[in-house]
Amino acid sequence: MKLQDVNAYDGILSPIEDIIEDARNGRMFILVDDEERENEGDLVIPAQMATPDAI
Repeated sequence: MKLQDVNAYDGILSPIEDIIEDARNGRMFILVDDEERENEGDLVIPAQMATPDAI
């Protein structure tokens, strides 16, 4: 992803600090890859928080 492409996502993508905080608090988040790869997102949750209710 090029720098100018990243700027197009301002307000859509969360800062890494927010994602780390979400992970620490057991919140699920979506991790996306580059659009030149598979261009998909994966739901991520810390393993110790992956309960049936969370999933």
